[in-house]
Amino acid sequence: MIQRLMSHDYCITATDDDKLGLLALNSKLLSAQEFYVTKYMNTPTYDMAYSILDGYVAIMRPVAEALEGTYNFINENIVSKFQETTDNFLVQLALLHIGILIAILLSVYVICTVTIRRFRFVDKCRGYILKTLFYKMLLEDKAIGFYLSRHFVNSEGALSGVL
Repeated sequence: MIQRLMSHDYCITATDDDKLGLLALNSKLLSAQEFYVTKYMNTPTYDMAYSILDGYVAIMRPVAEALEGTYNFINENIVSKFQETTDNFLVQLALLHIGILIAILLSVYVICTVTIRRFRFVDKCRGYILKTLFYKMLLEDKAIGFYLSRHFVNSEGALSGVL
């Protein structure tokens, strides 16, 4: 809690009572560094470095603390949004796969129930036709014999096996 209050105080100090934004803080940090480096480089002595150290720390610490807090907040926000987006994408992908699986299962069910039943019905109808026709009618009627030979690969074997 104390750390949060201190960083809030640093933020207020660094932003000049909330007048500066993030880009302005970066500019303020850069200009302060340039000012103190130039001041030291004019007379690069230990006494000069020691005399400007307090002013440099007084300006740089609040700006650095505010920037660190801001960038940490932005980073956490970006990471959490990325994780949220990734989780949503994975859920949508899982739902898509489940939908495809359901469509495949329904297709298999329809093929099994509708198509195979119809094939069985047609096969039963052919059997019923062959059972109801008299043997003599099959031998004498050329049209029926031609029809049956066209629908069965080996007409003589098929007809003789059934009859």
